[in-house]
Amino acid sequence: MSIVLEYTVGAAERRALYDAINPALFPQYRGVRIGEAAVSLIAVAFGLYAAQQAKLLAVAAVIGGVGLYHVAQLLQARRQFEAIAQASALAGEDRQVRLTVDEAGLRELCDGIESFAPWSAVRSFTDARDTLVLKLAGGLWALVPHAAFEGRDDLPLPAFRDLLARKAIPGRSASL
Repeated sequence: MSIVLEYTVGAAERRALYDAINPALFPQYRGVRIGEAAVSLIAVAFGLYAAQQAKLLAVAAVIGGVGLYHVAQLLQARRQFEAIAQASALAGEDRQVRLTVDEAGLRELCDGIESFAPWSAVRSFTDARDTLVLKLAGGLWALVPHAAFEGRDDLPLPAFRDLLARKAIPGRSASL
């Protein structure tokens, strides 16, 4: 068996890698933003109380505006996080990949550089954002868009997952 897949690794695949490597990153980001907002809102509460006691309505209005700003920022945490992650994915260059799958392992040709990973070097895999993310030894990754398997009678995506299972490569649902 020797199957060749040819595809492009672009921003969508890099974003899938980002998600696969960092599945808990958004909850952590949101937690930091909640902490920042909580500290700010405590300061705003004290400021509003002090301004009210001193009968400084203009100061109270400004302090209240600061509080509303922090609440609005917290409500937009998901959008901000997505923008950061997407900008990170867009930063790389697209590359053309030729992946040969055979009984020995995975052979990738990209920009004139050929690399080989025996099956024993494939540590795990996961599906993220329509991309099969393969974790390799040495901190390396292979990214294969699901589209590379479309219309393939010789190696559809379910058959490739079965091959990974036969090679005792664990699949992961949340993280690698």
